[in-house]
Amino acid sequence: TIQSALNNNKVISAVSNNVQNGTNVVLNTNTNNNSQKWYVTSLGDGYYKITSALNDNMSLDVYGGTADAGTNIQLYQYHDSDGQKWLLKDAGDGYYYIISKGSNYQVDVYNNETADGTNVQLWNPGQGNNQKFKFVKSET
Repeated sequence: TIQSALNNNKVISAVSNNVQNGTNVVLNTNTNNNSQKWYVTSLGDGYYKITSALNDNMSLDVYGGTADAGTNIQLYQYHDSDGQKWLLKDAGDGYYYIISKGSNYQVDVYNNETADGTNVQLWNPGQGNNQKFKFVKSET
């Protein structure tokens, strides 16, 4: 799972167990469901692809391949674009910033919210807990 530093019981999740192109990615309470599990695979040069346990061909993706503040994060079939490659930068205490290769923008939990369904997007680099994530190995 990919836990948020805002609340360690909140994780990045694909909406409604969906694996279609364009499926939104949000923050939800951890239920240990496959929509909340991710494979992190090195691509070399410090970059990673992050694919869904629902379907390992579906990757975290920057909507439209554009890298602007507020751009949505979604699932999309992996096609080796810069919008699907992520740099993991140590943020301390076991947390990481997840940075899009297509820009210097970081994965961000909208408005520091922790309610289920809160959107996950790209935003200007910062050091707040809304941009810090911990990768926790699943036991199942």
